[in-house]
Amino acid sequence: MTRTITRRAFLAGTAAALAAARGARADGNAPAVIAAVNDIHIKDAGDAALLERAVARLNTLEGLQFVAVLGDVATAGKRQEMTPAFGALEALKVPCKILPGNHDVNPGAPDPFAEYRQVFSETRWTREVAGWTLIGFNSCEGTKSDVTVAAEELAWLKEQLAPIDPARPLALFSHHPLNPHTKKYRIKNADEILGLFARHNLRLAAAGHWHGNQVEADKGVLFTTTACCTPTRDNFDGTPQKGFRLFHLQPDGRITTEFVEVTPA
Repeated sequence: MTRTITRRAFLAGTAAALAAARGARADGNAPAVIAAVNDIHIKDAGDAALLERAVARLNTLEGLQFVAVLGDVATAGKRQEMTPAFGALEALKVPCKILPGNHDVNPGAPDPFAEYRQVFSETRWTREVAGWTLIGFNSCEGTKSDVTVAAEELAWLKEQLAPIDPARPLALFSHHPLNPHTKKYRIKNADEILGLFARHNLRLAAAGHWHGNQVEADKGVLFTTTACCTPTRDNFDGTPQKGFRLFHLQPDGRITTEFVEVTPA
């Protein structure tokens, strides 16, 4: 029971007191910093070492307010693969939200996300950070790499957008990429998803799945994928660097990004 309460507190971002304290110290016009980590691909407990080093690095960053984990925490959708990741992420000093990837799905189960939910609870979420709204949606279609996002998920996105001020800057997170020119794995109905934001101020669409650093701007939106953060897989672009991505969010909707390498011990 104690473990369940701790997990819920972690996922609900009840580190809000710490985040508020950091915000109180920050200049009101200073950018907020958020981070994205993706493709952790844990097979056993020892594989979490690189993620632990990433968390230690994140905990040193001044102004960091939020961390998003963009899927593929596991390798075969098993709870025992996800639990070491939860343990590592629990050490974060700021709120964290997780999204599932295709390797977090257990296709043989009646509920393919049952084991994922036992550890991380949510498969989609929203978060408010420094005048921005962050939206994370579930892009999975079973264990497929090339996906069409379900109508149910599109309806949920519409529901989240309905009450949001059209001028408010938005950041969108998923496992599978929306990048117009990604080298591979663009969501098949990406244009439909982006069309939902036509009357809103979408400024960022960040994803994982394609292990490699891609950054492009299109129609005022910054699109990214990031190198994986795992010792068990390689990057698809052949680069050796593993790590995470930072985003610096300005109150007026401007955004910059950088990749941070994390080296093994």
